[in-house]
Amino acid sequence: MNFRFLCFAILLPAALFCGCSQLTLATGKYETTLPGREDFAAIYDDLIFIRIREPNDDPSQNSYWDWAGNFEIEDDGHILLKMDKPTARKWNFHYDFYRRDGMITVYDLSAENSYNLRHRPGSAVRHRNLQQGDFSTYN
Repeated sequence: MNFRFLCFAILLPAALFCGCSQLTLATGKYETTLPGREDFAAIYDDLIFIRIREPNDDPSQNSYWDWAGNFEIEDDGHILLKMDKPTARKWNFHYDFYRRDGMITVYDLSAENSYNLRHRPGSAVRHRNLQQGDFSTYN
């Protein structure tokens, strides 16, 4: 009886947490293919850098908004940017971000449209194996 209870006590927590997984985005650059837009996001673990064209109804000296910081992805795919309240109020009034099929979908709330930032895989860096040798002839 004690052996069965011990097995049950060990296997129950493992079974409960077995199916849990956190939504993530692959590390790298995500960019749009829309002509005239240079919007992109760069992801590294739980850090994100976003450059999004400023909304049409909020012109300023810069043509893009930039922000970098931590983020998390909620169960429905919503990307929650961990901003201070004044910055979050400004961004959330104009933009909303979701993880969809390995891409970042940007909802432009002021223009009432959306577009995707697609993952652009990096190219592999090839290291040349340099041979150890006599470099005395080089100046």
